[in-house]
Amino acid sequence: MSAGRHVPVVTWMVVRQLDWERFAAEHWGREPVRLTGGVSHAGLDTGRAYQAAVATVDASRDDVTFRSGGRAVPDGSGWAPREADGDLDGYLARMGDEGDWLLSVMDPLPASFALWAQVRDALTNLWWRVGWPHEPVGSELAIGRGHSRDHDPAHPRTPAGLLWVLRGGVTVLLRGERPPALRLSGSVGDLLYWPAGYHVAETYPTGAAVALRLALPEGGALPANATERAVGRSAAGLLPAPPPGAVSTLRLTDRIRVTSHLVEVRGAWAVNGHALPRGADRRVLSALTLGRETGVRELCRTGGGGDARTASTLTLLRTLHRLRAVEPVGAADRAEPGVLSAR
Repeated sequence: MSAGRHVPVVTWMVVRQLDWERFAAEHWGREPVRLTGGVSHAGLDTGRAYQAAVATVDASRDDVTFRSGGRAVPDGSGWAPREADGDLDGYLARMGDEGDWLLSVMDPLPASFALWAQVRDALTNLWWRVGWPHEPVGSELAIGRGHSRDHDPAHPRTPAGLLWVLRGGVTVLLRGERPPALRLSGSVGDLLYWPAGYHVAETYPTGAAVALRLALPEGGALPANATERAVGRSAAGLLPAPPPGAVSTLRLTDRIRVTSHLVEVRGAWAVNGHALPRGADRRVLSALTLGRETGVRELCRTGGGGDARTASTLTLLRTLHRLRAVEPVGAADRAEPGVLSAR
């Protein structure tokens, strides 16, 4: 980061244990901050994040870049994670300790519902306190060693950022319209935040580091469409959301647990970033409060009697099962907690 040699640099040392209420009141939109315990608070898992990156790389290389020695390295040069690596440690061992490099995977979260849901839940805690975004939240998983980079050097005003340090350490240089520049450093487990308007550059140490970065939108027009608003709020702005799961085989004799919060905006319903059918029975949806356990047959009675009503309610519950809003009692709390095979 050569710019750091031309302007005064102040090491920014605001360190706080993560507390969303205090963060929103004292730091949001005001100043950068390093929050300790951010990774454990969100429940983020480095191995799960790496597997999501691998699945994204396998699905498409359009949003994947690899840089080394100050230049982009073309695909086919052996830098892509592969199944034979086994895990993150295997990938890092194959890459070796020499040279500098950075693997950047944009929007990896849709490849893992469990990872996406953890980040969505963390953002929901934030948005309840500072206001909901009207535009999608961008995400990036970066894995690197000894590499420095600038974000959009031609456009110094960047969005606000959240950066979880999942492994190693990351140093962020923030340059505003006037000096001094601010240096914000985080180690494994930390969450870094900076407001919008800074020119952002990052340095990854000689030891390998992994970071999950979010670009947080500000402002934007409120969608007039109630369905769009419900979808965006159910995803906390993390769109696109993971695709639906496999075809549901829920039966009338099953008992289910509600595992995700259903969002309603002016009669439009959504869950986990997906809209529900406009004709879905409001009585059934309203009965599905987070954490509730109930029987499928009981919910069918909520929707009214008769074979047609029962069939319609069962179809709705199977849709909700595919969207990971409900789970059969005894199943995992989150459907398909690992990596999805398709985005």
